[in-house]
Amino acid sequence: MEIRNFETSDIEGVEKLILDIYREAKYTMWFEAEPGRPELDELLKFKIEMIKAGGAVDLVAIEDGRLVGECETVKVYNQWKVGILVDREFRKKGIGSTLLEGSFQKLRGMGVEKVVVDISQENSGAISFFTKKGFALKNSIDR
Repeated sequence: MEIRNFETSDIEGVEKLILDIYREAKYTMWFEAEPGRPELDELLKFKIEMIKAGGAVDLVAIEDGRLVGECETVKVYNQWKVGILVDREFRKKGIGSTLLEGSFQKLRGMGVEKVVVDISQENSGAISFFTKKGFALKNSIDR
């Protein structure tokens, strides 16, 4: 397993990962994502711009040449927000934990002391994962 910084050549793999994961669970569908749709294209352009500007840390996990995970941490106003995507086939193998720790190392090197995550109340797997990693539930919003 290779963990490395996101590169522009990873766009196709990240796009596939986003589409696969966002189709599997309704609580992650914050936009209608399909290849070639403006929303997804804009998201990927934004990702690259944020990385170049130093407003994002983005690591990917590669297994046998295939992108199987991503951890993106983006500065939104005055806070850093983290999100992790791991291919269903590769979950429960420590990839999310490895990506998160790698991101934390980079962020600490940048002087970042606090990271937040937004999780749907229905996403019990993500709540469990982030709680085990030391995140604490601060507030809840019903939508």
